[in-house]
Amino acid sequence: MNPFCERFGLLSEQDAQVLEATLAELAPLGKIKFLEIGMYQGRTGLGVKNWCDAHGVALDWWGLDSQRDTAAVAPFPEATIRVGPSEEIYPDIPNDFNAIIIDGCHCRNHVILDTYNYMSKVLPGGFLLFHDTGPAIQGNDYQLHGPRIPEFHIRTLDAFAMIGWPHPGWTLFLEKFDASLPFGGMQSYRRA
Repeated sequence: MNPFCERFGLLSEQDAQVLEATLAELAPLGKIKFLEIGMYQGRTGLGVKNWCDAHGVALDWWGLDSQRDTAAVAPFPEATIRVGPSEEIYPDIPNDFNAIIIDGCHCRNHVILDTYNYMSKVLPGGFLLFHDTGPAIQGNDYQLHGPRIPEFHIRTLDAFAMIGWPHPGWTLFLEKFDASLPFGGMQSYRRA
């Protein structure tokens, strides 16, 4: 059995449900500006585009990835792609997104930096989503930089504890994870 849903690439079905519920909350706007940090092959971005098209919502989608070889992998022609480390290029990213999904490096350091650097780029009433928040995967999967010690594995929940997330003005909208899967889990937070 394939643990990934077909609609959104490398997301589990539970992750996809959180993303779709978040998009549904934004759909009455008629247009969604969406940033995906850690776009990999762009399949989640294509899923967002397909969802918006099916629901009559215009989409201004931005993808950000630190991997140089993904620069040419735009999920659809109108996509805007930025390549480089998220902690370095954030000053060049606009401050007017309805939703941002943080799905890049999940080590404690990067989750903290991405949260602080990008949360102010979400408009009031918008959403900040985090991938790989399932309790079972914390501490698993080395994140390809730094020494091979636990801090450089998936540590999303540790990062939240260190910075006291959610901060004032942010509330948990929806969280789902499948405890039987070795990946995934999604949390969506709404900005007041």
